[in-house]
Amino acid sequence: MLKAKKSLMFLIVLFVLTACGNGIENVKQINLSYWEVTKEQQDTLIKTDDKDSIHTFVNAVNHAEELESEKIIITTPLLSFSMLLNESEEKNYHLWITSNGEGYIQRLLPDGNATFKLHQTSVKELTDFINKQIDVKLINQAIEFEK
Repeated sequence: MLKAKKSLMFLIVLFVLTACGNGIENVKQINLSYWEVTKEQQDTLIKTDDKDSIHTFVNAVNHAEELESEKIIITTPLLSFSMLLNESEEKNYHLWITSNGEGYIQRLLPDGNATFKLHQTSVKELTDFINKQIDVKLINQAIEFEK
């Protein structure tokens, strides 16, 4: 009887943890499209063998805090990125990182649109990633939101 209760409790905890999490896992690749660079540098593909870069983007999404609903950023994004989870599932985002250390993402269709503030650790990791790219500069102005 005690063993059955422990098993049931384990299954309930497992169900709650998996049902509540909205995190992204098992990313196969990430496609980046920079907004304000030369055409040759616009698109970048991060494949699964670049686990550190994929981890940086996945952590940024998973640890971001959703802002109030209908909060839309009107500043031009630094880049857009899509995470390929499998052959038919993709998650799409815009990314803003400022030279003042602010960071935001917006989730795009087909998922519901939402705006998220990035955790400071994610901002630092993404800034380090971006600073390694040729001719890509952080946004040098305050992020503007739709009123």
